[in-house]
Amino acid sequence: MQVEGRVDAFCLPVCLICDRVIFGCETVHKVDKEAVMATKSKFSIEGYNSFYDMELHAELIKQYEVKGLEGLLLSPRATKTTNASTGDVHYSTCFNCYNSMKNKRSDNPPKHAIANGFAIGQVPTRILENDDITEEMCALLAPIRPYAYLFAYSAGAHKSIKGHYSFFEMDLTHTGSVMNHFLKIGSNPMVYVVLNGRMTPKQKELVRKRAELDISKMMQLMDWFVTESGHPAYANVTRPSECPQPVIMEDKENANNTDNEMNPEIEHTFAAASYHFASNHDPNEDTGVYETNQKFVSSMLDRTMPTL
Repeated sequence: MQVEGRVDAFCLPVCLICDRVIFGCETVHKVDKEAVMATKSKFSIEGYNSFYDMELHAELIKQYEVKGLEGLLLSPRATKTTNASTGDVHYSTCFNCYNSMKNKRSDNPPKHAIANGFAIGQVPTRILENDDITEEMCALLAPIRPYAYLFAYSAGAHKSIKGHYSFFEMDLTHTGSVMNHFLKIGSNPMVYVVLNGRMTPKQKELVRKRAELDISKMMQLMDWFVTESGHPAYANVTRPSECPQPVIMEDKENANNTDNEMNPEIEHTFAAASYHFASNHDPNEDTGVYETNQKFVSSMLDRTMPTL
């Protein structure tokens, strides 16, 4: 869709109700302010607080506030169009949310609506920019971790750096459910970063740098969660005295795992990541997360990742 006020810019439409991008051939519906206000009971902050028996943080409310529609949990990223002759403003909505709004018999919000328990928000930029919050930082900050995390990176000459995230089921009674347990599990770290296969020296350096945690930023984020965020999981958490680090696993450089740099423009970039959720009995030393030893060896030779 064309960006309003710009003839040279286009963007994917975002739904006003669920804050999701409307992909592909799905019909993009338009709703005006009157239509939204007619169904405001589905999206009101008061209704959200009442149903979930809580008080949304003022900063979180601000992140889901649309000008002219205050008091409702809506997406400020929704695509907006203004009629040049009448001045009427319309917002984009997806098929499911649009149909739910038309249902006058129920006050329940649409399944994926922000007001249906998805008022998640983000860390305010005054605390940290989104680009400063890494995957490893998110894994270490998670107050409840049903999974251990393994971040594996592979690359090589003429190849961009690719990440592969594996999640392994954990016993919550062992790992603990709050941030204070970080310092008690040094013998059994929850976050590993693995450098595997052939990589150039610069690529290894980039992965190590990406895996390192900025202590000041990490502690700043911890402080915000504990003292300001209002997140119930951090309500009784005491600020840790020090910050844990992911464990980086790699072999010493040799002719079998090191490539010469050939195309820095490609080799120094990070490509999209793939994700794998292993069952509670995977992996094992013979087959990894694969069904057979043959598939495991073939994967290592071809540098292919397991599929979900």
